[in-house]
Parts: sequence; C-alpha cells; structure tokens
Amino acid sequence: MSNTSNLININQTVGGYSLNQYLAVLVPLKLVVTLYLFYKAKLPLIYAKYFGRIFHYMTFPFITILQSAGLRGNLFDAVDDQVYLGAIQMYWNIPGLKMHGIKGVVNLCDEYQGPQKEYKKHDIDQLYVPVIDHYEPSVSEIRQCITFIQDQISLGHKVLVHCKAGRGRSGAVMICYVALTKKLSLIDAQKYLVEKRSKVRKSLYKQKSVIAFYNQYCK
Repeated sequence: MSNTSNLININQTVGGYSLNQYLAVLVPLKLVVTLYLFYKAKLPLIYAKYFGRIFHYMTFPFITILQSAGLRGNLFDAVDDQVYLGAIQMYWNIPGLKMHGIKGVVNLCDEYQGPQKEYKKHDIDQLYVPVIDHYEPSVSEIRQCITFIQDQISLGHKVLVHCKAGRGRSGAVMICYVALTKKLSLIDAQKYLVEKRSKVRKSLYKQKSVIAFYNQYCK
C-alpha cells in the first residue's frame, strides 16, 4: 500500500510541482501559442477553421459593444460611387444598408454566414465566400467576388464587401478590385484604399494571392 502511495506521489509531483500546477501553466501557454499561430495564419486550416469560429463567438459581444460605441471606426466606408468596404453585418444593420442603396453583399467571413433570412426579406443578394479569419482569399475567390460586384453594378445595385473588421479578407478583394477597375499599381491601389478606409491592412499589396491576381488579371 505504501509503495502505491509513493508511486502516486511521484506521478503527482514532478520536479517539485504538482500535476495541477503543470496544467495551470501548460493550458494557458497552449492557448497563447494557438492564438499567436492563428493570428499569423500558421495553423493548419482544419484547426484554424474551428478555432476561428470559436474565437468569433467568444469575442463577438465585446466587438459589438465597441462598434456601437464608435470605437472601431465606421461600420463601412465608400470605396467609390458603387462599392463599400466594411465590417461584419448583423440583421440590425440592414436599415443602414438600405439607406445607402446597397443591394448586394459579399461576405468573406467563414465564421459567420450573415443574416440570410433578413437579406431575402429585403431583397438583398449575398455572395458568401467563406475565408478563415487572418487567412487570405485565393485568386479564384477574389475573382469570384469581383465578378459578383461587377454583375451587381451592371444591375444598378450598390455593393458592400465585408469580413469581420473590414481590414484583411475584404481588403484583399478590394485592393484587387481597385487595381483592376482603376488601372492602378498595387502600391497605388493600397494608398487609394487607405484613403477610403484607414483601418485596412497596410500590407495588402504584399500578399501572395493579391500579387498573383494582379499579375494574372491586371497586366
């Protein structure tokens, strides 16, 4: 019996620390490392997808409060006369969309499919292109989004392109749209976009998919 007790004590105290003490350090450390890899788009996609969705629902109430208080900048900004770039849209934002004459929405949030039923009620067309947060859309996804934008404009509709914050995923689509439609270099398209929405990622013009799209469609 004493041998068993000694074995239990050895298992529970390694290097002078109990198992609970090890877990108290390792679990938060693992979470911090995972969060860092997620923000750097280094997690395997299968893990990033689920982590992104969990993280979205954990942070969404806080983000909503900040947005309502005006601490996250404008919900969306005009890029030109027909197209807007902005943040995640909820059902209570629909009156604002209608006020601006927006009839088409490009949603790049993998973590949130948008207020689909409400969009249908208000005759708003949504293109849902799920891209994981902090990862960039592919060339084909960027092309799909721009084709939808151009189709909506041809119908006389204004379009909103959004992700969660209106910085990265939607910014990647919009820098390509600006470069394509205004015949600008990526650096000039980046400057143009920052003038329209100052919070967009400042390194969009360096992203691989953005460069690949530009080389394929804008030259």
